[in-house]
Amino acid sequence: MKHEWVYLRPCENGIEQKKSLAECFDWYNRRRPHQSLNWQTPDETYFGARDNAQPQAA
Repeated sequence: MKHEWVYLRPCENGIEQKKSLAECFDWYNRRRPHQSLNWQTPDETYFGARDNAQPQAA
């Protein structure tokens, strides 16, 4: 996570860093496919692939 996100996206303060890390975890778990999970995201693996994608809250 440090190389992929933190070092490449430096923040000015702790509040910005917290928001950035929340975005990172969302990306990592919901949008980034993993080779070891047969090219699924961790959420797809854990919760099961959903046929009807539901809108995500902002």
